[in-house]
Amino acid sequence: MNANQAQPQNLNHCQQRVADLEAEVERLRQENQGLHRANHLQPSSIDSGYTHSHWLSTTATVANLLLRSSDYTTVLPDVVRLLGEAVGSERCCLTQSLLDSHSSEIAVRLLTEWSRMGVASSTECIPELEAGIENAIFSGFHERVLQGKVANFLVNDLPEPSQSLFAAQGNTSMLIVPIMVQGKCWGQIGFDNCSKAQLYDEAEIAILQVAAESIAVAIARQAQDDALREAEQERNRLLSTVAQVANLLLRSPDYTIVLPDVVRLLGEVVGSDQCAIGQSIPHPISGFPAARLPSKWDWCKTGVLPSEEFSPHSDQLFLWGDAPYIYSKLLQDEVINCLVADLPEPDHSLLSAQGNTAELFVPILVNHQCWGFIAFDNCCEARLYNEAEIAILKVAADSIAAAIERQAKDEELLRLERKRSQELVTINAELQQTLDRLAKRDQLLEATATAAN
Repeated sequence: MNANQAQPQNLNHCQQRVADLEAEVERLRQENQGLHRANHLQPSSIDSGYTHSHWLSTTATVANLLLRSSDYTTVLPDVVRLLGEAVGSERCCLTQSLLDSHSSEIAVRLLTEWSRMGVASSTECIPELEAGIENAIFSGFHERVLQGKVANFLVNDLPEPSQSLFAAQGNTSMLIVPIMVQGKCWGQIGFDNCSKAQLYDEAEIAILQVAAESIAVAIARQAQDDALREAEQERNRLLSTVAQVANLLLRSPDYTIVLPDVVRLLGEVVGSDQCAIGQSIPHPISGFPAARLPSKWDWCKTGVLPSEEFSPHSDQLFLWGDAPYIYSKLLQDEVINCLVADLPEPDHSLLSAQGNTAELFVPILVNHQCWGFIAFDNCCEARLYNEAEIAILKVAADSIAAAIERQAKDEELLRLERKRSQELVTINAELQQTLDRLAKRDQLLEATATAAN
């Protein structure tokens, strides 16, 4: 499923959750009213029903906030305030799990928090939370949370160093609800109780898990929006570059002069490690199908060797017999977009020897025959190209083909013009010779007539 398909589903799911919450709130409200009227339950039971109704109502408000915001981060302070106030905790924090670049361990970083008047914030007690603190410090429950399970505990029951860490914040009990995005723990919502130690029941935890799910949906939705936006920007850059390539080829009287710029522009814009244009030719000695990749038509990132360095033949040509699978696909005007590991032999050995992990070959068709190809080599990231990218790069291949055809026609016209000029020179010479002979004949006849007289 791509981002375009997933986004509406996530939005619909979130909207449905909000509708379900609002319906549940209304059901509980009516139930509480009925309980009060009947007066057949103890006050504590009625209060419990009211509490659940209030929590559900707040969760619905949170879900609506997140759903309506184009940037979920802007409403997170309101989210933790609403949830903290509704739950009655002294502090409500939202943290994110990140990979520490130095230790390669998972760390927890505080994004935002709410605390009651007179209660110290988490960063006041643990300043390291602002930059990120290793998850291992939270022994006793961090593995459980990473697995997507709720941690509901008394601080006195925690092992060290977690017990001292949270006791220093004044916490007596805590509830930590994981925020799961695409099956992984993205972060957590934490509820700190500093006065009365309290454990939450299953119904309360279930409600707060819905709130965490609403946050997860907002995160996933925004990530998809960002991915779509980035993909659109990349596509526009690719389109602009292909237009630039077409303009270069159109304005140049000799396409071979601009091909070094063409491979550089295309290689840079798609982010490949190497981009080359190859031409299919008969081998000059054996006559077997071969490919030549002139060094001028081979752009490489710094540190990447050009293709000709890996040619198994002394003349630096590549015989298509060394890559029959790729050759057969190009002859059929098919794009090859593959991981090198998935190629059959001997194609696999030829390309893996160059350090390539993924390949894209776009055929160049001239007069309905395979003239050659554009090759995009990826040596580090094993990357496959999407359909939109391939479609745009095929336009680049068509522009190259058009330039080759145009130049071939221009050269043929020039050849015919030269031939015609040479023919005219020959005809003029022959006419001059005929005229000279006729003039000599006339002179001879005139001399003969004079002598006779």
